[in-house]
Amino acid sequence: MAVLALLTKDLFFARNGADTKMQSIAVLPFANMSADPNQEYFADGLTEELLNLLAQVQNLQVTSRTSAFSFKGKDLSVPAIAKELSVNHVLEGSVRKSGDQVRITVQLIQATEDMHLWSNTYDRKLNNIFEVQDEIASKVVDVLEVKLLGDSAPKTMGADPQAYTLFLESRHQSGLSTMESLQRAELLIKQSITIDSTFAPSWKQLGEIYVFQTNGGIRPTTEGYLLARQAAERSLALDSTYALAHSILGIVSFYEWDFEQFNMHLTKALELDPGNSEIVLWSGIQESIAGDPYKAVQLIEKAVQLDPVTYRPLGILMTGYYYVGRCDDAIRTAREALRSNPRNPSSRATIGLCHLQQGLLKEAEAAFDEISLDWLSYTVQSMLAFAQGDTARSDEQFNQLIVQFGAFAGYQIAQINAFRNNHDKTFEWLQKAYEAKDPGLTHLRTDPIFKTVHSDPRWKPFLVKMGLNPEPWET
Repeated sequence: MAVLALLTKDLFFARNGADTKMQSIAVLPFANMSADPNQEYFADGLTEELLNLLAQVQNLQVTSRTSAFSFKGKDLSVPAIAKELSVNHVLEGSVRKSGDQVRITVQLIQATEDMHLWSNTYDRKLNNIFEVQDEIASKVVDVLEVKLLGDSAPKTMGADPQAYTLFLESRHQSGLSTMESLQRAELLIKQSITIDSTFAPSWKQLGEIYVFQTNGGIRPTTEGYLLARQAAERSLALDSTYALAHSILGIVSFYEWDFEQFNMHLTKALELDPGNSEIVLWSGIQESIAGDPYKAVQLIEKAVQLDPVTYRPLGILMTGYYYVGRCDDAIRTAREALRSNPRNPSSRATIGLCHLQQGLLKEAEAAFDEISLDWLSYTVQSMLAFAQGDTARSDEQFNQLIVQFGAFAGYQIAQINAFRNNHDKTFEWLQKAYEAKDPGLTHLRTDPIFKTVHSDPRWKPFLVKMGLNPEPWET
């Protein structure tokens, strides 16, 4: 079990304004103007496709989908949204779909002055939808005078119109993240592939669904990751430059503890699509696990800049700060993350662990007392009581953790033993966590709680057995 070592189980399921040296933009969810309100997935899908196209322009900072879509349905002005997202331009529009006819209206706004820079309306047949997307993206690049690193603006991958519609609906269902919606998403994307098996994003989408189903307990681990790998490999066979397929293969490798493949695919994905916030975020995790946590923080800060108002990047950034000893930044970021997700226990744990590291025991206690997640509460309360000199209470919390959660909390039990400087018990429980394939072990190398055992002769061999870099990163 992990919560980015103590802090990330729930995370799976320098923001002072935009960089003035780079153009920045948010693509807001296009309004569904179709007579059928159920066509909203189509409007959302077109928005996301435009966002993905623009994110491939290396001199253009594009806010992520999650942050941009967080303003959907909210009555806020464009300047207010732009200020919250730290961008200087906004692209918004509407979609009306009727049969095979599509009308797309789009406008580009300079946000600080709320000034329209460009607008247009496109009336096309559904089989011309990819040309419209490319035209809009190309026009935005021209108007913003963004210097391209390549010879031309990025192009949308083409697909059969009916297959593409099913692909968009599948992606919408997958985003709902329920057991039923994931099953529906799988059915839709398989229908799409039956119609057109040459569209690389559909295979990537199927692989992503298998990952979500596996992590959600819908599929057995071995089966689910194998299916995800096969689908992502099929996607890359169709398009070897498709960054998101490399990302899926990297994520599968991460959960299979194949860190060499994880590093290879995430490095390639970042090279191909450096503006994709999800890829940047996973690359930060990659650097934290295999390389330099200080470089990891820089990457994760970039991911937060691309995705500034949602919890997940903030949650990983707060942990990254904690790992490198930047406790004041970790606490500030954790409090910012709580505004996005007030009930999340990881933020409380981060604040408390930082205070514990600083020797501020009353402040740590106040943070830990607000954690309702039992296994996490037992872990941090045991460490706090030990630091307070209350061995009896520390033992009580420790024993509750072992009795109730010992089968899958091996990492946390090892943490408590390391905090108590009990080396033998630390490595005993690390071995149990290893045998249970505890995901917390992926962050073992950077977790500051384990600094007490770094000099133990068993430390480096255990990292090598995990497939982790055994060399110290501390400066």
